[in-house]
Amino acid sequence: MKEKKTRRWLSLLLLTVVMVLSLLPAAVVPAAAANDSSGYRIVHLDSGRKYFSAANIEKLIDTMAQYGYNQLQLAIGNGGCRFLLDDMGLEFKDASGNDVTMDSDTVKSNITGGNNAFNGDTRYLNQDEMDAIIKYAGRKGIEIVPMLNMPGHAAAIVYGTDYGAGGNLNVNDETARNYGYALLEKYVAYFKDKGCKYFHFGADESGYTGTNMTAFLSGCAEVITGAGMTPRAFNDATDAATMPKDVQITYWHQESGSKTASALAKAGYNLINTHGRWYYVIKPAQNSESGTKYWQGTVNSAA
Repeated sequence: MKEKKTRRWLSLLLLTVVMVLSLLPAAVVPAAAANDSSGYRIVHLDSGRKYFSAANIEKLIDTMAQYGYNQLQLAIGNGGCRFLLDDMGLEFKDASGNDVTMDSDTVKSNITGGNNAFNGDTRYLNQDEMDAIIKYAGRKGIEIVPMLNMPGHAAAIVYGTDYGAGGNLNVNDETARNYGYALLEKYVAYFKDKGCKYFHFGADESGYTGTNMTAFLSGCAEVITGAGMTPRAFNDATDAATMPKDVQITYWHQESGSKTASALAKAGYNLINTHGRWYYVIKPAQNSESGTKYWQGTVNSAA
């Protein structure tokens, strides 16, 4: 009975992911064999929306290694924020150029309060647990790609601050943008020190457009490239704003503010096929194992 329950849990866990099959504009191909080092074979775990323990993440890593995947994209911040560093203290400038300091306890209290408001679950991974996850993944030949989603899906990270607007980071406020950069820089520095090469800053479904959104996208990319890492973002804002060319676009669904995949490829962007067809969302309630398939449409091969 226990073995059957474990198999059921792993099946549910794998259904919470986006499976990334190949770099575009090449055709979609099946996941390669474990000894094939070409291309990205990525599992995305939405560990911000819902808490997953270090032990369960390591079980997922085992399954990934068995089937030849080579990157685990951990969405540490996506609605909720489920990874806190030992030191979460932040320093940044307000819109007038004045120094703003937020001590570590305040940032942690805000985020855990935001997690509680999001789904009643205050659990998160601590730094020792993330250290162990990264080491474990490395032994299995799998890279960790952290994701902190901004400006949309930012409910927990703006909770208790003046920097939010409807659960988003308010990119129309310069001080809010600087707060976002400071938080991103904190996480980038940690994951860079652990040998991670990529960092995903989300940028999906925010509704923001124009100059301020372009400034925010550029600022996030600069934080990541400045640390010697490669930035990634979803495709949603690529028509509503200008995405820097050094950002790898994880193309998952053509939102209203997005260019088509073919248009982005022609413009010189590097694209990763992250099709929403394989995205299964477990409901964020603390003990829920029920969920829904996110995307029900058909593939438009001409896009």
